[in-house]
Amino acid sequence: MKRRRCTVCKHTMKGHKRRACEKKKKIDLGPGITYEGSVYDDIPCGRGRLKSTTSEYIGEFSNGKKHGFGIETFSDGRKYEGEWKFDKYNGNGHLTCADGRSKKGSFVDGRLHGYAVVQTSRATYEGLLAHGVFHGKGTYREPNGEYVGAFFYGVRHGEGTYSHSNGDTYSGQWRRGVRSGMGIFTSEDGIYTGNWSRDMRNGRGRWVSKNHGVYDGCWKRNMRHNQGRQTYSNGVTYVGGWHKGKKTGHGTQKWPGGDEYVGFWSNDEYNGRGCLRIRGCSYEGEWVHGKREGLFTETCGSYKCTGTWKNDVRHGIFENNDKTQQMYIWGVEVVYNSVREVKQATKRALSTGDYETASIIAEHYLNIISWAFLSTCDENGHLLYLVEPTQITQWLSKHSWNLFKKGRYKFISKMIKHCVTDVMDHVCSSAPELFDQLTCDFVANPWIVHNISYSESTKEKLLAGLHLGEFGRCPPINPFTRQTMDNSAGNYLSEMSSAHARSIYQTFMNAFKHQPDIEKIAFNYDLEDFETLIRNARDSKDIDTLRRLLNERDAFIQHQGKYVS
Repeated sequence: MKRRRCTVCKHTMKGHKRRACEKKKKIDLGPGITYEGSVYDDIPCGRGRLKSTTSEYIGEFSNGKKHGFGIETFSDGRKYEGEWKFDKYNGNGHLTCADGRSKKGSFVDGRLHGYAVVQTSRATYEGLLAHGVFHGKGTYREPNGEYVGAFFYGVRHGEGTYSHSNGDTYSGQWRRGVRSGMGIFTSEDGIYTGNWSRDMRNGRGRWVSKNHGVYDGCWKRNMRHNQGRQTYSNGVTYVGGWHKGKKTGHGTQKWPGGDEYVGFWSNDEYNGRGCLRIRGCSYEGEWVHGKREGLFTETCGSYKCTGTWKNDVRHGIFENNDKTQQMYIWGVEVVYNSVREVKQATKRALSTGDYETASIIAEHYLNIISWAFLSTCDENGHLLYLVEPTQITQWLSKHSWNLFKKGRYKFISKMIKHCVTDVMDHVCSSAPELFDQLTCDFVANPWIVHNISYSESTKEKLLAGLHLGEFGRCPPINPFTRQTMDNSAGNYLSEMSSAHARSIYQTFMNAFKHQPDIEKIAFNYDLEDFETLIRNARDSKDIDTLRRLLNERDAFIQHQGKYVS
């Protein structure tokens, strides 16, 4: 039951003292603050007018506070018209500002709570609020677009639709103010339907584009990523892997005419093992940045050939299915009519630094390979790999000294790499002056310090000193004598007397004439086979086989014991 109140001061009639109630009285409440209106016991109560230096209020009071309906106008242009409760906006009200901002709706304790309309200089919100912030269903309009959906304490969260001023729309799930979850994005270019995360397409989704076709697959950070199927507007289809928006990994691309590529990709280019079928022919091999590089097999109907490609053109020797061979130089088939033309072409390629072309010609015309040709035309020995190791070993035993005198150090080093390896141990022990004493590598013109030989790279490291981190480097020291050394500590073999160098190279050449013990070589190979079988049995934990192999190896060693070092 509602209690009766005084019509003047709005005080409840219970305990109301009539002599304390005055209909109109002017009271000074402080510096610059005056009240004129109904009072009860000299306290503003009922309808009155409160004026200060910054504002003016006309409305209802209760027990000295604004309570009920009232209008407050501020000197800066603000104005509130609505219900009050104990000096705070409470109930339906309308707050306006001089710059056009306004709040209209339900207030609780001075803040909007419930349904309201909020207008700022750039945006308008109409919907539910909680404690002064957008919370619940609402519509937010701004110059760039409009959002209709759920809010959670001031941010878009839940189901909602955003329509951009340029025509783009998104309808779906939001999380903490950004698109997250399932949603549909529509733009002038097309429609995307799928998953979102952190305001980006992320996860499974389908993109239908006017310009780019249709993509159905996985996304990551707004880019096609992982597995997916792309159908372009020109009819080309691709099914396979993606990485950061580009075709990467294994995939298949098909063209409307029936052409297709099946293989590996990298950054939208053929890269790796793959097969391209185009105009009835297929090319299978290794691709590098969209170009054929290396050995390829080409098939056109019954015709089939295998050869080397370089920079997407034939560059090498191609063998057909009838075992005939053709030579291509940078995409052009080349045929020479005489040995003289072959040698001139090879020499010209070597002199210009086109060693790859020289190798192709020499491989196709092996009859031009001879000591006279290589020693005069192949300055650094690029074609030595075409010579049998035994032949190179014989050349080393005959021509090493003459090559040294001419300064053909690289040529000698290349010959060492392609000679018979079984004799190298004997050569190294016979002529240690020609081997780096730290790395055991062959050095045609070593730097010799106190009869100890070093290569050029080892010399630079020794003279640089030992690196000590933040403490710098220690002084260069001879690793064998521990004496301080500098650039003048030794000499190159070419700087020493000719007789001394000739003596070293004569010993070096004689060492290549040494014939290895064939039986010992066979014994070592057989022993290596035993060790491989034993290691495999041990890895597979086959105890019976392991025991049997160990017994057989011991018996083999006892039978051939004279070769055990």
